[in-house]
Amino acid sequence: MKVAYFTHYSEMYGANQSLFSLVLQLRYKGIEPVVICPSQGPLTDKLEETGINVLIIPFRPWASKNKSRFKKSVKRLYNQNAARKITKVLRKLNIDLVHTNSSVISIGAMAAKLLKLPHVWHIREMLEEDYNISFENGYSESVRYINNSSSKVICISEAVFSKYKNDIDHDRITVIYNGIDENNIIYNDENRPNVSENINLLITGILVKEKGQAEAIRALAVLNYTYNMNCRLNIVGDGPELEFLKEIALQLGVIDRVKFHGFITGSQMDEIRKESEVALVCSHCEAFGRVTVEAMLAGIPVIGANTGGTVELIKDEVNGLLYNLGDPQHLALQVRKLVTNQELYASVKVNARTRSLKEFTAHRNSTQIMSVYKSIVQTNNSERS
Repeated sequence: MKVAYFTHYSEMYGANQSLFSLVLQLRYKGIEPVVICPSQGPLTDKLEETGINVLIIPFRPWASKNKSRFKKSVKRLYNQNAARKITKVLRKLNIDLVHTNSSVISIGAMAAKLLKLPHVWHIREMLEEDYNISFENGYSESVRYINNSSSKVICISEAVFSKYKNDIDHDRITVIYNGIDENNIIYNDENRPNVSENINLLITGILVKEKGQAEAIRALAVLNYTYNMNCRLNIVGDGPELEFLKEIALQLGVIDRVKFHGFITGSQMDEIRKESEVALVCSHCEAFGRVTVEAMLAGIPVIGANTGGTVELIKDEVNGLLYNLGDPQHLALQVRKLVTNQELYASVKVNARTRSLKEFTAHRNSTQIMSVYKSIVQTNNSERS
């Protein structure tokens, strides 16, 4: 089966990490993937290195922070032309199915319609809640289009499902959790941290307001100045909030205890995880929380905000700890509770990895999505006969 995958950007953040893992897994299951990307970047480089066919054809998102009617009209015309170009190429490749990797683009659905092919829409974002963006055509019109143009709509969490379940046909929408390849994560089986030494905290993600790095810095100040603990914070990721975060750390007197690593992967990320005792997830509303599962697989207990998909991944004091979003003092208290309780730290660490290996692996994710493809093809064949 030949499947065309549409992604909305070329960087290697969460959605594209999930896509990259998925196409690698599905290739072993007999899928011939073709990935369509609007620009060249780290994702296209990695795909080409692994021998996966990549098409770089510019197109525009249909969800953004911009509400300009003029820009919306220009985008629509631009995407219509792009869809025709893409369709010509995909028709020559004899594509069987189209899979859109994000809710912020509609180009995949447009191409599928022109090709008269089944279409899968993978919703990986909450939009307003996690990135402060919205559908340019409005929620109702856009979700109606998603419903009518898709054979299946995949949500990456119950949180995402809950947002759309009343507006998408119940037999069309499903939940499939993201999958992480555990073989790419080095597990640290060392015992609990020594609280008389440095406690290294880790927060990972693009540096935007919605990811909550500022809250982690404020909690760090509470830990060091209220609880007299010796804590440091590793911030992994890049983005527009970098200078703002540095200013907060400076104002709170913890700039020397915060290290900004930028965007890193591979062995560099392994080293930072190895040095970290606690991972923080301070996002305003994670749709899933890939970095949460990565930390769990690495043997790093996670403390996450009690919102969105995070509450599906973390059961408080069982496989992680939850804190009240917007309350850095409560976050600091939860860090203190975790690192000073040997029994709690050890049990959370084991339980988190056990559940992740059971429910959030790349193999499980790809197997479930392969079942979706087979079901769609079987239904289409039955309708034709």
